[in-house]
Amino acid sequence: MGQGIIRQIPEDFQVTELLEPEPVVAAPGGTLAGQCEHLWLCIEKREQNTAWVAQLLARHFNVRSRDVSWAGLKDRHAVTTQWFSVWLPGGHKSGVPELPATPGIRLLRQQWAGRKVRRGEHQGNRFKLRVRDWQPDPVALNARLELIRTQGVPNYFGPQRFGHEFDPSPTAIHWSADRQQRGFQISAMRSYLFNNLLQQQIDAGIWGDCAAGDWVSWRGSNAGFVLAALDERLRSHLLTGELSPTAWLPGEVKDPKMAPTAVELAGIGPYQIWVDQLCERRVQSARRSTVLMPRELSGEITEDGVEITMTLPPGAFATSVLAELCRIIDPARDNISEATTGNRNA
Repeated sequence: MGQGIIRQIPEDFQVTELLEPEPVVAAPGGTLAGQCEHLWLCIEKREQNTAWVAQLLARHFNVRSRDVSWAGLKDRHAVTTQWFSVWLPGGHKSGVPELPATPGIRLLRQQWAGRKVRRGEHQGNRFKLRVRDWQPDPVALNARLELIRTQGVPNYFGPQRFGHEFDPSPTAIHWSADRQQRGFQISAMRSYLFNNLLQQQIDAGIWGDCAAGDWVSWRGSNAGFVLAALDERLRSHLLTGELSPTAWLPGEVKDPKMAPTAVELAGIGPYQIWVDQLCERRVQSARRSTVLMPRELSGEITEDGVEITMTLPPGAFATSVLAELCRIIDPARDNISEATTGNRNA
């Protein structure tokens, strides 16, 4: 269906985190003072990444980096809206310093809460994307969108997960001395191995399949269960995307249900050295959905391209959906998406 350009300007890639703070209720006979030690800040970012904003907040409020929390990482090359929280125990609520004017940062809302923002607690993300210099046939575009709505797309980790310095060679990783950077290394390793296993499922023609004994997960959640039998109710959940087959996210296996299958273990191949390193770091094994079902997916052809909107669960990548529509040129990444995501249809 041709090719198009994303992120020509940050406004071409808009992301809104779906998360609302809980209302704070005072304890019986008490007050809110002392209960609300976490300041929640809803911030719009333009060409700024989540970790950088968190560091800015830590410096501004004179707290430790670990006292600033967020639900999910958002892309730098975009306009994104998300919640942060800052732990400010015992402080005077009226004495909180206002955020300084900072290019690319805008405070939209703030409120006190009794707890921090938890990692992964958001319901998902709403995307509004512009693919420029792409003029597909309207009938073909609508047919492809309907196919994605009903069948989903492979739930690849997007190229932004890896960074520009990621080396996919199957050799030992030299761990960074910086704790946060080690976290990024671990994330990139596991994401790359998962993408490989997912691609092997596609190549073998078994993507989206599941059978008794397989682990299936609920939409947007790590929770799931071992499939005892595939009855009509569970089949319906699979068809609507409420449930999904999974593939292995490598690490130390403590729960047998999170263990790799024999096929997955064989598929790791020369990257067993990475698995061993992850186990040495006590990274726990997990499983991730292999089928991504966008919600509220729509496409509108405009004079300069196509505007795509969709809602995705936490941890899902919009670029994985776009790669099933056309070949994506991303100046922010200086690559074409199919080189990483294995585009099946475009």
